[in-house]
Amino acid sequence: MIELTISGLNSYSGSLVDLVYIKDEPQNGFFRHIPSDTSSIDDGAMVLVDSMARRYHRKYEFVTPEMFGAIGNGLSDDSNAIQSAEDYASSKSHTLLFERTYSIGKRLIKKSNSNWQGAGTIQRIDRNSPAGTQWPLIYANGASDFKISDISLQNITLDVIISTNLPRLGNTQGPGTTNTCIDVYNCSRFSIEGCKLTNFSQGILYRKCFNFLIGNNILTGGTSKTVASILDGTFTTFAAFFGTGGIIVTYEASGPSPASKNGRIQGNSVSIPGLDSAITAHEQVFDDQPIIVSGNTIEGANCGIMCYEGSYPDNPSVTTYSKKIIISDNIVRSTWEQGIYLRGLNGILCCNNLIENTAKQGTAGPGSSSGAIVSRVNPFNTRSTDIFQYSDQVGKYYGIDIINNVVFNSGRPGFPCDGAVQVRIECCRVEGNRIYQDETIYTNKEGSAIGLGYSEDCNSFWVKDNIITNFNFGIYYSETRLAVKLPYPKVVSNNTIFNTNEGIIITPMSSHVTVEGNQVYKSGVGIKIRSSPYSKVVNNRIMDAGAGIHLDAGNLAADYLYMTNMSAVRNTKRKGGSLIVKDNIIENCTDPHQISNVSMSDLTFLGRCSVWEGDVVDGVRYDPYVFPGATVPITNSRTWNIGDKVRNTTIASGVVYEKVCTVPGTYGDSINTTCDVAGGSKLISNVANIDGIGPGIYLKINSLVRRVVSVDLTSFTVDKDMPASGVGVLVEDAIPVFTNLTITP
Repeated sequence: MIELTISGLNSYSGSLVDLVYIKDEPQNGFFRHIPSDTSSIDDGAMVLVDSMARRYHRKYEFVTPEMFGAIGNGLSDDSNAIQSAEDYASSKSHTLLFERTYSIGKRLIKKSNSNWQGAGTIQRIDRNSPAGTQWPLIYANGASDFKISDISLQNITLDVIISTNLPRLGNTQGPGTTNTCIDVYNCSRFSIEGCKLTNFSQGILYRKCFNFLIGNNILTGGTSKTVASILDGTFTTFAAFFGTGGIIVTYEASGPSPASKNGRIQGNSVSIPGLDSAITAHEQVFDDQPIIVSGNTIEGANCGIMCYEGSYPDNPSVTTYSKKIIISDNIVRSTWEQGIYLRGLNGILCCNNLIENTAKQGTAGPGSSSGAIVSRVNPFNTRSTDIFQYSDQVGKYYGIDIINNVVFNSGRPGFPCDGAVQVRIECCRVEGNRIYQDETIYTNKEGSAIGLGYSEDCNSFWVKDNIITNFNFGIYYSETRLAVKLPYPKVVSNNTIFNTNEGIIITPMSSHVTVEGNQVYKSGVGIKIRSSPYSKVVNNRIMDAGAGIHLDAGNLAADYLYMTNMSAVRNTKRKGGSLIVKDNIIENCTDPHQISNVSMSDLTFLGRCSVWEGDVVDGVRYDPYVFPGATVPITNSRTWNIGDKVRNTTIASGVVYEKVCTVPGTYGDSINTTCDVAGGSKLISNVANIDGIGPGIYLKINSLVRRVVSVDLTSFTVDKDMPASGVGVLVEDAIPVFTNLTITP
């Protein structure tokens, strides 16, 4: 063996030696003579040729940038050397090892079939006073079968980008153009693991990628914004922060992003105060995008984990609307707006996450939202009319499941968020979550634990087995009038709610909500139902409340048409109780059964019910069918069916004790209008005034009592055929008739 410099070997003409040690720094290393090689070109790094045309190949376990001339002192521009090393490693399917601090003056192009690893650092050379344009440190486009691991990367902070107004490379959202540490586009079978990324607008940007893993990386945005300012409310957003974040996918300026599929984003630690989203699993993609986001720890972002769609209309030719995304076992803390944000999407499982101190902005205002877990913007619509498109397929296979999450301290005292958990789309299941506010901090019980609807077409959901503590509203369902004619499932069941101003409030401008098996403790109002005809409140337990069950206006059959036809008809009449209130246990409540917004024809709790029975108040079964003289007051709007019984408050000899309904009818505001009928048909058409007519009430049509089955804007159907045809036939009230059944001996 002999020791030479590279130039010394190039001029060497002495006797043949098998092994040469090159002592030039940093390209030093052993080179072995290869007798069979007579054609390789001297590249000054991996193959050297002496003056006798003898070829010496470097002996190595790893390729290093130093072999190609990199200095690695953090000052010199090592871009060309690193790129040459990568080109060689890619061609040989070798590993490129980084052990020093490398500054670069242009983006590095990552290619296929090589792995990058080591404890070294790659940093932008002018990161403190940048000039020119933004660009990613590492850019891969169309590459496959590679790994980047354990390397530290440092680009430019967003503060510097904004203060210098540094433009993007090409000034677009396209691939390879932004202030990113790693930008991978149209790549497959790769992993990015164990890296430390600091100072960036986007830590890792991935689009149109397949079969990949982004795991166990540490990402720190390095901005001037702090977690402390988010928590105390003094935080202010950057003037331009949209599309920034930790591990994200963002759309291209020209249109929706191409889908990424079969990816895992797991075990990363992301702390990026001031940037937009810590992790984005979906953005502006028509097709499904199977991604697993799990085991990550997040703090300080505007949004923790985001799946977003909405700027572009859905493509009717897509194969599926189901996105197939799993978000599980993450810890999300200290965000300004959302913890987890799911917009315009379905087919997502969100489970077992711990979400703490999120939505510190408070209420986000129109067109946005603020909460721990937010699902909003109904994906099941035509986009042009915004009318819900529901089918059996949608009901079985689509929706969002929010399951077994722990949500703690959303919003700030005095600045409540829009809802800790928000469901604003169809077919959502919210089950087994623990949602609570610290009573020593949130002393005024603010905001909603679970908010449903918010006027965004939420017409089917299952909310069950959740535990809720210390909110203004435990479960709050509010909606606008929907162009929906059929009762899709809306279920609130088996939830346990502590210490709220109102435990469950149903005020949806919809219908057919089931409130069943819930337990509400220490609430101003246990359960409140408003503007929700044909709903049922059954088997609930309410303890230590001001009001047990409160019925507001809008729960009558006469209200149904107005609720379900987008205000196409105005209801002014009150007629026909529709609610089912049954088998509830009410204990230690000041007013067990409360009513508000009454009129002279709608004065009673019973009048707003089609069934009210079996409630137990302080251990005593409550009987609402007892009246003085066994006479039903006409100041209720209830429908009475054949066989319904009422009893007398007084039991005395010779006095009627019990009466039974022998002719059905409905109390309430008077109806007097005309219609057309056809013999042998149940359809009542050309109704002059539909106001006050709703399913379940009884009317006289041409002096015949009929029960309304369904109703539309100018017609309704009844339970029995009309015997003869007629035009301009009279429609009027059917008044129930009661007959004495029992006289006390």
